[in-house]
Amino acid sequence: VAEEVVEEARRLGFKLKPRDPLWHGALKTVGRGPADAAAALIELGGERYTRADVERMAAEELIVTGEDFLRRRTALALKAKKNAIREHPGVKEACAMVLGNNPSPAL
Repeated sequence: VAEEVVEEARRLGFKLKPRDPLWHGALKTVGRGPADAAAALIELGGERYTRADVERMAAEELIVTGEDFLRRRTALALKAKKNAIREHPGVKEACAMVLGNNPSPAL
């Protein structure tokens, strides 16, 4: 629907900025190729996040709990088993990065 509204606005003469190809919340990391696999902090449940992804989330998003990080900022809680999440060293490190003094990924 949004694209139809933009098309109509342009047809009416409005000058709009070019569309950002990333949806709200999408990770804006550069690369995303084979070399990225080596930099992966978390690879779990078909999801892959690098330290750069997690650092961006920590800097740009208000993340207050482990559940907020794992369920709302990533899809890990929806795609991986709780035990796998709790035991994954990358998840623990990522939670420490975004939560600071409260790194528990409590689910």
